Amino acid sequence: MLADADFGYNRVMDRQDYRFVTHWRVEGTCEQVYEILIEPEGYARWWGDCYKRIEHLRDNDTHGVGGASRIVNKGFLPYTLTWTSTLIKENPPHGFTIQASGELDGEGQWELKQDGDCVNIIFHWNVRLTKRWLQRLAIIVKPFLIVNHNYVMNLGQKHLQEEIQRRYHAK
Repeated sequence: MLADADFGYNRVMDRQDYRFVTHWRVEGTCEQVYEILIEPEGYARWWGDCYKRIEHLRDNDTHGVGGASRIVNKGFLPYTLTWTSTLIKENPPHGFTIQASGELDGEGQWELKQDGDCVNIIFHWNVRLTKRWLQRLAIIVKPFLIVNHNYVMNLGQKHLQEEIQRRYHAK
C-alpha cells in the first residue's frame, strides 16, 4: 500500500524532512503482528533484501524500553542508509514507537488495530536525512526517495503477511 507523503517545503519542513503515513492490512491478530514487528533483528530474514544488516546493540531496560539495533537498509535505489533504531515507547499489542538516529533522524510509530480477522496497521515515519550527498541533492531526488520508501513498505506488507502465515499457520 502506498504511503501518503508530505511534499511540503515550508518553514516547518524543509527538503531533508520526510513525513510518511503508511497503511497496511494483513490477516492475523495484533499479537502476532506485534511479536513480529517489535523484533527488528528479524527484519532481514522476513522483509527481504531491504534490510541488509541488523546488529543488536542493547536490550530493553527494566521499563521495557531502550532496546536498540543498528540497521543498514536499502530500497531499489543505489544507496544504503545506516541508522540506529531505539525503542522509546511500547503499548503491546497495539503498537510501539522508535527513535531513529544516524543517517536518518526522527521517529517512527506503529499502530495496530484488530478488525475482525485482519489487523489494520498504520506506520507514521517522520524522519530527516542526514546523509550529506542526499541532503545536497534533496530538491532533485526527493520524489525518487519517496518512491523508494513506498517500494520498501510495499514489500514489508507482502512479506509480513507471509511471515504471519509461516509462523502461525504453517502445517
